[in-house]
Amino acid sequence: MTLVASLPLLGCGPGDIGDGGPFRITSVDFDGDATITLTFSRPVANVDEIDPNDFRISVAQTYSVTYTDPQYGSYTYEGSFYADIGTFDYGSQYSYSRFEILSATLAADNQIRLEGEFSFGSNVCQQLADVEQQLEMYQAQYPGSKADLGMFLHYAAGDIPVLSEKDETIADIGAQWVVTQELYMSNEAYGFPNLQPKLEIPCP
Repeated sequence: MTLVASLPLLGCGPGDIGDGGPFRITSVDFDGDATITLTFSRPVANVDEIDPNDFRISVAQTYSVTYTDPQYGSYTYEGSFYADIGTFDYGSQYSYSRFEILSATLAADNQIRLEGEFSFGSNVCQQLADVEQQLEMYQAQYPGSKADLGMFLHYAAGDIPVLSEKDETIADIGAQWVVTQELYMSNEAYGFPNLQPKLEIPCP
């Protein structure tokens, strides 16, 4: 979801199965409830050995907004902001603690299915839609400003990394979000510079 607007985020590259490139995640699918399915460029060898929480989800925004003051001229604010799913509702199931991935299992030989600790899709996706509307209003108020927002997958290899059948590993994706226990993180740069490659989790 890419927008031109303002507001205070931190994603994997394209490719087809067996195209000869590096071992990597080629797509991510979301059932709209609590299950995310990752497709890899080659079969996964060791899903039973990895820690599911080597993966983490962020709900994030990145922004660049320019203000013009008649007296002081133009100035630009930029930044990226990440939040944990556990912070996105005031309901009883949200304890304001880090959202956990309960399990990682094979959905197919080249797919890992991640199961979250509770359903989060409808709530987070609705809030993202609401923010998108707000961004459209900022666009009209501050022409030339821009922002991107969404849910994103992060990965940091643990003691046992995800391996292909050829013992290849995948690259870390925004690893600093995985290793911190904080529920929020931010930096003063536009465009998710620490989230490369960028893997967005699509809302249904």
